[in-house]
Amino acid sequence: MAGSVKRLYGPAAVTAGNVAVYDPPAAGAILTEILVTNVTGTAATITLAIGTTATPANCFLNGISVPASDTLRIPIYLPLLDADVINVIGGIASALNLTLSGVDLT
Repeated sequence: MAGSVKRLYGPAAVTAGNVAVYDPPAAGAILTEILVTNVTGTAATITLAIGTTATPANCFLNGISVPASDTLRIPIYLPLLDADVINVIGGIASALNLTLSGVDLT
């Protein structure tokens, strides 16, 4: 398996709406780490899903709370195919910054 370890997305602010943040290349990718930093003084939630929109059926993180002024590090091993777009929803607009790291298989 060829590929390179890299930052796949971010760091970037998370909006309150459902937004596509990462579309893997045709060869696929492997998501290995999720970093979510709360830049406010209030706890905020984040939801991550695979698909065109975040629904309960395709969420792999659903409403996870990130404490005020804290960072949540989630090690993960999630293979992504060409069409496995990652979508994010923040509970409070611009309260969270998201960074995704992994292996780009191109």
